[in-house]
Amino acid sequence: MRHQRGFTLIELMVVLMLIGLAIGMVDLNLGGNEERKARQYVDQTYRLLRFADESAALQGDLLGLQMETTIEGDIGLTWRRLRAGAWVPAEEPFVDGELPSSLQLELRIDDQPVQLAKRAQTPQVVFSGSGEISNFELRFAHQDRPIGLIAVDVTGDLVQADSYEP
Repeated sequence: MRHQRGFTLIELMVVLMLIGLAIGMVDLNLGGNEERKARQYVDQTYRLLRFADESAALQGDLLGLQMETTIEGDIGLTWRRLRAGAWVPAEEPFVDGELPSSLQLELRIDDQPVQLAKRAQTPQVVFSGSGEISNFELRFAHQDRPIGLIAVDVTGDLVQADSYEP
């Protein structure tokens, strides 16, 4: 009986698969994929907007998202509730933040582009206690390439798409 030395094809394939998985995990941990992170931000924003819609309906009041240009030129996102006729900061989980610098955002209301002011007076996107939502579109781009759209459709529901026509 002859004793052969070396590895079987299956052993080599398993080793190559493990190396591939390890490289993939390193890439995920080190970032490296800015577009993937940008798409995740769009997904998180969509989920938060859906929650805002439900929250306003359950509490029977107005909840708004105010977008404005910061001093640094970034886009600030501020959540407000209408209390006693005045827009006041919303409670958690609606925390203020900024759009990641790798993303571009275009806000459209009633199919018209909106220029974001340095100090917006009122929220541009409003969710009402009756279930109505401002007619808006948020168009997200990464390196000038469309990567996501969040909008109100003809039935008044929030919808999300992976892309849009510029």
